[in-house]
Amino acid sequence: MTWSGGRSLLPQSLPETNAVMKCLPILAMACAALATAADPPAMLVRDAIDTRFAVFDKLDLNDMPTGDVLARHDVAAIDWQAVNGPDVKRTFRDQQDVVLRDLNLKVRWPKPTTKYSGTLFLFQNCENVRIEDVHVAYLDPDYRAQHTFLFENCGKVTIRGVYSAGAAERIHIRLEGCREYLIERTEIAGWQYGPDDMRAGAGILINNGMTRKGVIAAIAKERRELEWGVIRDCWLHDYRNRDGGKWRNQDGILFHAPSNGIVFNCVFDRWQAGDGAIDDSHRRNDPAYRNKVHRIERCIFRDCALVKTNGATGNPDCIIAWVNNLYIDNWLADYHKGWTNWHLHETHIATKPMPVFVKNWGVYGPTVFANGLIHAPVGLQDVYWQSGKAEKDGYRRFRADHLFYLMPKPNHWARGLGVAISSREKWLAEGLERDCQWLPEAASPFLDPAKGDYRPRASSVLVGKASPAFLDPKDAGLRVRRDFLGVPRPNPPTPGAFEPRSAHQ
Repeated sequence: MTWSGGRSLLPQSLPETNAVMKCLPILAMACAALATAADPPAMLVRDAIDTRFAVFDKLDLNDMPTGDVLARHDVAAIDWQAVNGPDVKRTFRDQQDVVLRDLNLKVRWPKPTTKYSGTLFLFQNCENVRIEDVHVAYLDPDYRAQHTFLFENCGKVTIRGVYSAGAAERIHIRLEGCREYLIERTEIAGWQYGPDDMRAGAGILINNGMTRKGVIAAIAKERRELEWGVIRDCWLHDYRNRDGGKWRNQDGILFHAPSNGIVFNCVFDRWQAGDGAIDDSHRRNDPAYRNKVHRIERCIFRDCALVKTNGATGNPDCIIAWVNNLYIDNWLADYHKGWTNWHLHETHIATKPMPVFVKNWGVYGPTVFANGLIHAPVGLQDVYWQSGKAEKDGYRRFRADHLFYLMPKPNHWARGLGVAISSREKWLAEGLERDCQWLPEAASPFLDPAKGDYRPRASSVLVGKASPAFLDPKDAGLRVRRDFLGVPRPNPPTPGAFEPRSAHQ
């Protein structure tokens, strides 16, 4: 598919936050009523968010290539240098400014390594770190590598134009206890070790700690508080095979309490063997971690195992907002509590039989699907499913508001833990949906889905059927005034990531 800017959505090959404490009682009451009311949780009264979000609200999206185009490296054209890891690994400690650039390393480790011995570049307590145009590929398929970059207790970390590929036991890019980060045009890729053996390891970890028994744990000592973070225009792809069937909990991007920040215009392709393409969660509820907004916006997820939100702790004045994202052959997993998870104006496509739309692995905090679109012409087995770790009525934590289902009848609308709701009438009687529509006979609403063009036709039944509540919401963190391509959202808008276009546009 080609936008007006001439860039392809498909790959060229393969395919300052105001206090809101006064509204907490309102939110608490809304959550208490969640099991009986069809309305989604009350919005926080937050009329401003971190001013740095405004940069992304002003970008020209119509002419913007997607992350797989912006971050793509021509691996065959790189002038690689074959090296042994112990010969080139470096540590930078207590430095004001560090710049690392222009390296092209194919790395072998002579023997198995540990966390620090197998880290290529370690940065500890450095104020300003800049990494540019560093390319690394790991040639050992047995996960001897640990990290490409490990940052502990640093100030500002900037990473641009990086390529890191192959089997890493831990994480390619790991930040712990750092104040600020910008990661852009970076590619995390699987490396081909055999005819059908492509492995990657975990991509990026942003660790700002998690609250355990009132203590911030699971983080480097002498940490700095994370204030702001951006991951944009990146491509994470092709974690396809496991190590002899061994499963590793290796996400594309993993957040522990991400603070204020955004994942923007990133593409995730075939992240299948590790775990989730993204795992995002507010995992702290200490007094220092309040009023946080984290956005995942204008991202594409294609043929990944799952996209998940978890975390055992969290403050109710924090949110995660998933906005204008496109999912193709992915399902969602959710097991969080303490805050609200908002999915706004997202498009979900199933081009092949899918087991489920969203799985509840123990949800104790509300999740809202608003102004979304599910197009599954081949059908879903189940829409909402819950495992044994969930409450018996845990599926009731989900709310749908102006969500459109374009698909045949699923086997179940909700299933698991003794729950099996097959009919649409019984599902609606649960009172969990508001102004949603199921259109089992609807034709494809898109301009050219065969070419990946998921913009609705101007004549589509979807046009103008979404809620205008997010054009100017009480919570500024939930504002959605443009679509995936920067088209202003009208009143009323259209469900899904895209506003409609006519065939000639």
